Amino acid sequence: MIVMGIDPGSKGGIAILNAGTIIFTCAMPLIAKTDIDVCAIISAIKTYKAEFIVIEHSQAFPKMGKSQTFKFGENFGAVKAAADLSGVPFTLVKPREWQKKAHIGTPPKLPPKDRSLLVFRRLYPQETTKHDGIIDAVLIAKDFN
Repeated sequence: MIVMGIDPGSKGGIAILNAGTIIFTCAMPLIAKTDIDVCAIISAIKTYKAEFIVIEHSQAFPKMGKSQTFKFGENFGAVKAAADLSGVPFTLVKPREWQKKAHIGTPPKLPPKDRSLLVFRRLYPQETTKHDGIIDAVLIAKDFN
């Protein structure tokens, strides 16, 4: 099955896996500096024939300001809109849910981003990206692949 994983922040990423093999990754496509490019997401879905989409259902943090929280919600909505408009079935997964599965065998005291990097390097030693949004997107898709 071809699965797209999405880390929806403006510094997030997109990954498409086919039977666990990475076939496409990119940093979150943006218009200007912070607006998600819905058309680019839909284009990737169609180009790589994604059959299922998994979107991280993260939430704004309490320390975020009002405008930052609003932008976060706006971007999350744009990613959901892209999935809806594509016609491809999708689901939302909370960070703790996919991380609980993905981070098995990593030191629990490390921050989640470091644990994800360890798992990513173990699963895909040939990949060189250090972009944590792409790494998370790969692991999100892998969890459902």
